[in-house]
Amino acid sequence: MFKTQIEIQKIQELLHSKFDSISDLEIITSGEFSQAFSFKADDQDLILRVNNKTSLGFDKEDIIHRKFPHILTPKILLNGHFEDYSFSISRRVEGVQMSKLNESSQERLISSLIESMNSIHTSEISTSRFGKWNKDMIAPDNSWIDTLAGYVEKDSWDGVSKSASYLNLDHLNNLLNQFNNLKKYLPNSFHLLHGDFGKTNIIVKDVKISGIIDWSESMYGDFLWDLAWITFWGENDLLIQKYIEFNSSNSKLNLENYYERIKAYHLVIGIHTLLFEAKKNSVEEYLDALENIHEMSLRPA
Repeated sequence: MFKTQIEIQKIQELLHSKFDSISDLEIITSGEFSQAFSFKADDQDLILRVNNKTSLGFDKEDIIHRKFPHILTPKILLNGHFEDYSFSISRRVEGVQMSKLNESSQERLISSLIESMNSIHTSEISTSRFGKWNKDMIAPDNSWIDTLAGYVEKDSWDGVSKSASYLNLDHLNNLLNQFNNLKKYLPNSFHLLHGDFGKTNIIVKDVKISGIIDWSESMYGDFLWDLAWITFWGENDLLIQKYIEFNSSNSKLNLENYYERIKAYHLVIGIHTLLFEAKKNSVEEYLDALENIHEMSLRPA
């Protein structure tokens, strides 16, 4: 339903229109909205990504690289359009996705991971609004709660449940009620966020973060959203503990009520994930998310 698929012949046509010669072309990822390919051209290791929805994500990555050089992002060489697709060509970040590392290797990355998060969240921005920003770096929402409501999508529940009967509306309401009880702890603070700070978007080399990719969901809001996002799946209590210890005296990052805030964001992410998988009718992934939410509810405070 959502996936971008483009024939390799079309990719070759696009690249040959931009470079005299290319080699070692191969597909490396095929996501919900885009595909990515690696190739060599002009003595460089490069990445091509294609998207059948919008070029905004690619434009945002270019903005991040230019305006915030202290953040580890790949240099965009060219953004453009090809037939019905948007595309982006960038330099390849050396390393592997954090998601491909074993648990012990991921734990050794914690210090570097926290430093990378701080480089994002302490960046100087000028805004009085919240949510996902556009190519002019302007966001749409008057409050952080308004932004979170966009992830909850309460008005869509009935419609989604009609096409995905396994979507349990009582369970969603229970999660939403828990979130509503925590809203009073959520600050209207302005920080630059990655927005999709998952392990597939973090590149690692030699036990250090070498790059952070895919900024299409970047927004303004509470910096703990990114921490909640990366700790939503699996056992990540150690990362949260080390993050709080590391930033306990960081005057730029207010950790007041951090437990309630992270809990609130985990609930929102849980609702969002269940809806996302139900919309795709991905029953197995839906059940995985349901089980993860249940396991999170059993963890001690």
